[in-house]
Amino acid sequence: MNSFGPIRCFPYTRRDMRRHSIIQVSDMHLSESRAYNQRNWEAALALVNSAAPDLTIFTGDLVLDDPDVEADHAYARAQIGRVKGAWLALPGNHDIGDSKPEPYMDQPVSDTRLALYRRHFGPDRWLYRLGEWRIIGINSLILDSGLADEEKQYDWISEVTCDDKASPTAIFLHKPLFLESFDENILSHWCVTPHGRKRLWSLLKEMNVRLIACGHTHHFRTMTIDGIAFVWAPTTGHIDFDDPIAFTGLRSAGVVRYFFSPNGVEFGLVIPDGLTTWNAAHLIRESGSMRNAPLFGTSYSLEARQNAV
Repeated sequence: MNSFGPIRCFPYTRRDMRRHSIIQVSDMHLSESRAYNQRNWEAALALVNSAAPDLTIFTGDLVLDDPDVEADHAYARAQIGRVKGAWLALPGNHDIGDSKPEPYMDQPVSDTRLALYRRHFGPDRWLYRLGEWRIIGINSLILDSGLADEEKQYDWISEVTCDDKASPTAIFLHKPLFLESFDENILSHWCVTPHGRKRLWSLLKEMNVRLIACGHTHHFRTMTIDGIAFVWAPTTGHIDFDDPIAFTGLRSAGVVRYFFSPNGVEFGLVIPDGLTTWNAAHLIRESGSMRNAPLFGTSYSLEARQNAV
């Protein structure tokens, strides 16, 4: 493990044909009937289609709030379908239900919710080759869930590990593995449970993991531990400034852009033109949740949204 060189930034020229790009978009929270986040999504989509990355990765919370509203799944899938290039998606807690310790709105991840997600978005785990790199997507919500799909995913990761332990590897998932360190024993809705993390890492550490990227927290945060870069992608949707947090990070809407080369990876926060960091705290406080917010169609102005919140 970790035979790959240190993470660095490298100069780029258009002649460097071995350099590949990914844009990570996370936590869009889309709905046609409650389209509070549509304006930001349009800004993010415009950036993606203009930048034309080799791959766009959506790291969960594609639907607004309720994993059981199929109309929101269908709408989010139609919006992702507007991406011009290759894309892959992973589920978030608002897409398939939440993980331990206290599932949001008492809606735990389930076989039924997972089947609904797969019907619209496809596989919830995948392997993608990008030059010398392996890009692996993992469903973080089924870790420590007891579902049969949890064991199937572990078996799949074991196979992927045995196939190639040397290539530089990037892992994408929805929830962070931890808040501060691998060995913490914190039970928090912000991250994977200690048991789920330990079992997953026992398999991942056999690979040449250089990057682990997630979403979920609506914050942008980076850290490096044991030569592995950890990136928390921000939201392209709303931010609840009333929500207490247990970590440091930048509360800013945006996307993350990555450049992969044979010798490393560089990354950074990108705020697309027209994308705003808007505070939904009052709306959530008044409605109880985004799913109960007033109906708000997709044809609207920024002023209308501001009046609604």
